[in-house]
Amino acid sequence: MHITTSKPAADNHKQNDTPTTPRRLLHLRRPRFRGIRTRKSAVIEAALSPVKYAAFAALGHTTLHWVSRIDDPTTTVSVYARSGFFGGIVLVIPFLTRLLLASETEHEASESILRNQTTLIVKEAIYSAIAACIGCLALGVHRRYAASMMVVGAAGAFTSFVILYLALGIVLGLLWVILRCGAKISHS
Repeated sequence: MHITTSKPAADNHKQNDTPTTPRRLLHLRRPRFRGIRTRKSAVIEAALSPVKYAAFAALGHTTLHWVSRIDDPTTTVSVYARSGFFGGIVLVIPFLTRLLLASETEHEASESILRNQTTLIVKEAIYSAIAACIGCLALGVHRRYAASMMVVGAAGAFTSFVILYLALGIVLGLLWVILRCGAKISHS
């Protein structure tokens, strides 16, 4: 997040210039990344996608196993993780090709942060489900497990975002409490 300051408009002569009145307004704006840094980070993220989809599949299997208490000795966490990893490799090849061949002027239209986050979660769940299914079929796991692989992949993506946002909420909540206590102590 970039913080920039600007002076108040010059035509506002009635503003009180006492020391308690702020002379500058605080504007927060989202950073805009362009060029090589965006492309480089996108390529790195795409290259690591198979690991991400393997983690989503393993997390989804663990979550669904814990919630539903289904014991299937033929499909273990490693089967789901391998399926997610291999499916991620298959998915990343065309994406990396498109990313490396795209012009640098392409960029996404700016939307609201909530909409971007919601879209990201849904896309990751869909990609994870597809990767798990592709990996399942490509690795020769029985076809009857393809649907469960997709459910596990999507559940893993959603579970990871829930864990991420819960952890973020806890950290921000603790930070808020610490700052509030510090402010009360300093005023005492």
